Amino acid sequence: MPFLQPRRCLLLVFLSLHLKSGFANFETNRDIDTKTPALIRKSGYLVEIHAVVTRDGYILELHRIPSSRYSRNGQQNRKKPILLQHGLAGSSADWVLMGQGKSLGFVLADAGYDVWLGNNRGNIYSRNHTNMIPTDQFFWDFSFHELGTEDLPAMIDYILQQTGRRKLFFVGHSQGTTQFWVMASERPEYNSRVILTVGLAPAAFTGHLRGPVTKLTKLTYFGVWVGENFGYPEFGSRSAWGKFVSSLLCDSKAPTQFLCSNMLFLVAGFSRGELNMENLTVIIGHVPAGASWKQFIHFGQGYINPGTFRHFDYGDSKINFKMYGSSIPPDYALERVSSPVALFSSANDWLAAPQVQLIDKYGYNPEAHTVATYDEYILEMHRITGPKSNPNPEGKPAVLLMHGILMSSADWIILGPKKSLGYILADAGYDVWIGNVRGNTYSRRHLSSSVGEKSFWQFSWHEIGLRDLPAMIDYALEKTGKKKLYYIGHSQGTTTFFAMASALPEYNEKIVSMHALAPVAFCKNIVSPPLRFLSLIADQMEMVFKYLGVYELRLTQAFYDKFTSKVCDEDSMLQPLCSNLLFMITGFSPNQLNITRLPTILGHVPAGASVKQAIHYAQLMKRNEFRQFDHGIFGNLKKYGKISPPDYDLSQISAPVSLHYSVNDWLTHTKDVENLYSKLGNPIGKFRVPLSEFNHLDFLWAKDADTLLYEKIISLMSRYRED
Repeated sequence: MPFLQPRRCLLLVFLSLHLKSGFANFETNRDIDTKTPALIRKSGYLVEIHAVVTRDGYILELHRIPSSRYSRNGQQNRKKPILLQHGLAGSSADWVLMGQGKSLGFVLADAGYDVWLGNNRGNIYSRNHTNMIPTDQFFWDFSFHELGTEDLPAMIDYILQQTGRRKLFFVGHSQGTTQFWVMASERPEYNSRVILTVGLAPAAFTGHLRGPVTKLTKLTYFGVWVGENFGYPEFGSRSAWGKFVSSLLCDSKAPTQFLCSNMLFLVAGFSRGELNMENLTVIIGHVPAGASWKQFIHFGQGYINPGTFRHFDYGDSKINFKMYGSSIPPDYALERVSSPVALFSSANDWLAAPQVQLIDKYGYNPEAHTVATYDEYILEMHRITGPKSNPNPEGKPAVLLMHGILMSSADWIILGPKKSLGYILADAGYDVWIGNVRGNTYSRRHLSSSVGEKSFWQFSWHEIGLRDLPAMIDYALEKTGKKKLYYIGHSQGTTTFFAMASALPEYNEKIVSMHALAPVAFCKNIVSPPLRFLSLIADQMEMVFKYLGVYELRLTQAFYDKFTSKVCDEDSMLQPLCSNLLFMITGFSPNQLNITRLPTILGHVPAGASVKQAIHYAQLMKRNEFRQFDHGIFGNLKKYGKISPPDYDLSQISAPVSLHYSVNDWLTHTKDVENLYSKLGNPIGKFRVPLSEFNHLDFLWAKDADTLLYEKIISLMSRYRED
């Protein structure tokens, strides 16, 4: 009807007048519509555009950054290629939007990599096909399965052909990791073409999604019915009008910008301090970049069927049987993923539950739990209720595993089934709980302070022992309905137990038995040359750290990534340097270290700790005592009422304790173990690992830890049962 057009104009005039004051300084950011190649050139880098054709006829566009901003000598054939793959409804622009020095694409190019940015079928750069056009009904009949079996292999083959290399690095974000798991399990020959896979916000098992997005999953099988009967529609990129409106509302000067940011937070998790509001309009201008609704539906099936990562479910047993030979879609065989994998995740990621992904990957039933301490630190625990063949935790004894300093829950599962203690205990019939202490990757939240504040890091392992451990033990017992649990700690995981059980002796009654791997309490005889040197200058280091305002033990990510990729890679000539640096600290044990797993291990270590934790250990190395933190004469008088800190009374530990040590452990000397053993209230044994070269980290990652150590621990545990 013709009168509608004038009314629309009047409405726009009214809105513009009504919002004039808020949008007076509004200017559209030109980068909203700038394509990836132009963004790369704008930042001062060379760019190449390549076309790849998949086996099923889709034409994909790859963008290449062949050199750094400062070096254009055309020697990219000497550089190691790395493929970056975007997430759902994303594009190659995701890796360059934030500009030089901030976006991963540019950071890697400046670090000396030959950077390739992928684009999946259906996004704005890959909307062509040899026989179809995007308006055809069947153009959009694909999920992330086809991205894994067709798109990713085609891109990898093309890159290796162009560079003359046999292998490349792969970095995926969200769905970019999903399609890798699909490829590596369905076409396992591609594992040998990948040096290392880095998963950012890894997505496979989606049963632990959080937030409002979970409400939409109720429409999953309705979407299947629509797609199979009328065709799967496109989830398209926004129109020019939509981009204009969103840029108007989301501009940093607009009073409505908070609505845009909150829409993102409601999907992905709230992170206001990390979102660059100045670039919000640019980000929203490039997302969504296009996808098929079938991709969303496939992810939704994972939420409706938690604990599964499987082929697309057609919602009809007859169709499934025709497609797969069974009424239920088959699971992806993740045990075929043999490429080294490093997973980077966040406890605040509402779309990708962190360690849960790694546990699920190997066919075990995972859970993620949040625990608050009485001093308001928020800790994350990971639970393995059992293998998929026996996932019910009912009737199973509970066991808590605690990591060492700079470590995390990943330590207990990173080597996979049959090798990692977490899985071995689950297979043996235990309900496995894995803790994360304050300050590490998974426990970096507090109810009233942030990790960027000094107050957050004012703790040593004393506070971990007296606050974190009790909170986790109480939580696990409450959830399981048990009165007691087993405890296994490694390194600092033993220190914190000894502190808790001596200072809070009532917790001994909640422990069936405690098994200390590489026990650390007395440190006078530590052999490690680097640590002995650091102990000599500990007081000076503490002063310097305070002066610089440094309270966390963590390398800068840029330095760490460059060091591990250049030095620790399996194919690097400098690789022995990386392993020898570990050996200099922990003891030489080259025959027990799995070199191929080293990049994966270093993807999870260091996981974060406070400077005060290290200082506390340095204090113990100076004296043959196991005591609380030394604050200096005046600080001790104020804190303890005397000039010296009090010793922990180890005779108060009435829980049965077994000590497992090795003669080649440079952090746990046999004399210190003997001293500890003599002072415990209820020791049940002191057991030396029967291999002379076994070192401090071998307790977690040795090739033969299962036979040399874990079988003995499980045997000892079987002697003690909950009352």
